[in-house]
Amino acid sequence: MRVSLHIIAFLILCGCSKAQDVVKPITQPNVSISLESGAAGYIYLDGKFVGKKTPNELYVEKGTHVISIADPSGAMYYRREVAIEKDVTIKMNKADIPAPRTWKALWIGVREAVNPNGGSTHFSTEDLNAAYDFFKWSIAEHFEKYSFGVTHWDVERLDINEPISLIQSGGNQIIPFENVRGKVSSIVPGAYDCVFVFFRQQEGSCAHIGNYFGLAWCDPLIEVEKTGYVIVKFDVGNSIQDKINYYKSTDPGVFLHEWLHTVGESYFTSLGYNLPIPAGDGLRVHAAEIYGYTFPWLGWYKDYMAGKVMSKDGVGYCGIGPEALLNNSVRKTAVGTN
Repeated sequence: MRVSLHIIAFLILCGCSKAQDVVKPITQPNVSISLESGAAGYIYLDGKFVGKKTPNELYVEKGTHVISIADPSGAMYYRREVAIEKDVTIKMNKADIPAPRTWKALWIGVREAVNPNGGSTHFSTEDLNAAYDFFKWSIAEHFEKYSFGVTHWDVERLDINEPISLIQSGGNQIIPFENVRGKVSSIVPGAYDCVFVFFRQQEGSCAHIGNYFGLAWCDPLIEVEKTGYVIVKFDVGNSIQDKINYYKSTDPGVFLHEWLHTVGESYFTSLGYNLPIPAGDGLRVHAAEIYGYTFPWLGWYKDYMAGKVMSKDGVGYCGIGPEALLNNSVRKTAVGTN
């Protein structure tokens, strides 16, 4: 008898609910997304690439979302904050293009770089003019275009006429940040997002040893000046302009690569963004081959900046993304302003 009572109780507890008590599945609104121009652009939902291009459709949860489109052909970014409660069609136009975030760079040309073992290398004014033009070309063609225009770089130039000393650091001879700080009083927190120092690799019998073209300090917020710091050691060869033209066509990403180290290792991860996993040397920007990218790496830099790197588990994408670049900068974070 006791067993029978338990069976009856179980049946009562597990009985079917009334029709009105059945919970119906929530239907997600369908969002149809396109550009008025008809161009194909990458679609982002709340700052994350969804793996689709326009025109296309998304099912989203009800609520307020940021819908955005990155157009690679025009290097433009469209975004709209939308309260979505039902099916909706979104066709974006130029009115949806936000004003870019201003990032600031200081480019420093070193006229004389002193080797710790004696001797020095030199750049003339004409050499530094050519190098600065190379840097500005990279800013326009890489930094700004790869961000889909959400960044505008305000660039200042300063040539240091006094000798700058290198130090021995492991197997490399480098210009440390502190050797520049004492000569440039304008480098203070909130002034720059990155400082780029350009010096000559070798001249005559003097050569600054080290197996690097560029080096970057990977955590700008721990620096006294709270800014990124990059050094580029340039081998002139027979002609600086010929060498610049060679790099433009063969391996054009030195400035972009090094700047990515300053923001793409710890800065954006500290803000909560999902970046690629580090390579064996512990650096995320060196993980291109892990994700299937090949030299000369421009495709890797583009996707890294666009937040379009397919995650290793094949689910979703990682990288910085235009929304992150639009809403943040090292200067903003350093001093807590907009």
